[in-house]
Amino acid sequence: MPSLEMQNKLLNIFESNKLIQMPFISRQFESYNIPNGNREFTWKLGTKYDKIKYIVLSFQTARDNNYLNASKFDNCGLEEIYVELNSERYPYECLKFDFDKFNAVQQCNFAKEFRNSYYESVKDYIFMEEDVYYYYYPLLVFDVSKQNDRIIQSRPDVTIKASFNKNIAQSTKCYCLILSENVVEVKDNRVKVVSI
Repeated sequence: MPSLEMQNKLLNIFESNKLIQMPFISRQFESYNIPNGNREFTWKLGTKYDKIKYIVLSFQTARDNNYLNASKFDNCGLEEIYVELNSERYPYECLKFDFDKFNAVQQCNFAKEFRNSYYESVKDYIFMEEDVYYYYYPLLVFDVSKQNDRIIQSRPDVTIKASFNKNIAQSTKCYCLILSENVVEVKDNRVKVVSI
């Protein structure tokens, strides 16, 4: 609860009908049950906001019960993955890796850069050890903040395309967190969310 002095200041601002803008990052979370027995999958999903900044993906197999650690993610033998925003590919060259042979340094670095950028932290901050990333938290981070004008002027459709080195196991889910930049505008006691 704000102090009485702060409450009065806020009340005066609202009563003056000035435009108040507050930037924030919105989060949209989606999950998808991947059909088992395939080595590839495509997932198309709509978005709620216009200016997408990051897309974070992860996979889990058979973690819907109380017996397995739900905070651990699986690499599921992932070989290649990329994201499309209205048919524009991110990254331009497909990410290729082999988690079993510790061959995903680029993606691990993307996750570190995301952490530093999102939390505006010092670059030397230790994100996590690489072996912990490979075994427990293989999060796939896509920085899609640099978009062309065609994408920026519309609400983008997101398509995720991935291929695996083995058939996808039963009860495998893909999780997607979409982070978008927005502004809340308050004027005349009306609230409106505006994309940046």
